[in-house]
This record gives sequence, structure tokens and C-alpha cells, in this order.
Amino acid sequence: MLPTDLLIHRLNGEEIVPKRLLLDEKTLAIAEEIILIFQEAQHGTRGELNRQLQALEGEETDYRIKRGLAHLLNSAFSTFETVSPLDPPMLRERVFALSAQKIPSAIETETTFETVANQLSQELSNEVFPEQVKAGL
Repeated sequence: MLPTDLLIHRLNGEEIVPKRLLLDEKTLAIAEEIILIFQEAQHGTRGELNRQLQALEGEETDYRIKRGLAHLLNSAFSTFETVSPLDPPMLRERVFALSAQKIPSAIETETTFETVANQLSQELSNEVFPEQVKAGL
């Protein structure tokens, strides 16, 4: 199901009438392009997929259609594996506990990720990178 901000509708008095997509060549081409992006993103990261979808969206006026189709593929037809050095809730707890001791800033955020990665590298006897910590959240 689509979130409210992606629904396209019009008001007819007090009635809300949903607008349905036409199954024309333009809509089918958009759908095929989004499906292709998802297929090519297999074995990649979710961040890479999101960057490709944002690039596709660009400055176009039909962004709600593209976002809606991507949301449907993302939520109903895709599965993502979380690759994390720790269970994500435990990892979040460590990152947030450490970041609560610092003043919020972009530099401190990066420092927090690096610190947690270094701590985990020592604990697990395996190198953990800050990007892995970010991805595990």
C-alpha cells in the first residue's frame, strides 16, 4: 500500500477520488526502468539502490509516480539482507549511547562511527569499517 504522500487524488465535493495510472507506453516505460534498476541492484547495498532511484527521479514532475512504483517494489516484492557486525538493535544502542555524550555535529557523527568501528574491530578480532556501522543501523 502506498503512503499518503504518494497518493494522487482529487476532491469531488467532500469525496476523495483516487487517480489511477493509465497503462500507456509512458507509464510502462517508467515501470520497466524502475524494475531494471531493482534487478541491477541485486547483491548491492540499499544505499546504492536509493541513490539510483533518486537519480532516476531527478527534477521530473512525475516524481510521485516513480516514488510510488519504487515503494511498491521495495515493500512488497523485495527482500534485503542486513549485513552487520552486530545485531542492529545492539549496534544502534552502542552508537546512540556514544553519541549522547557528544555535541551533535557532522564531524562528531563521523567520529562516533569511527570509534564504534574501532571498538568492534578489537572485540571481534575482525576489521570493521565505519561504513559497515552506518549500514547496520
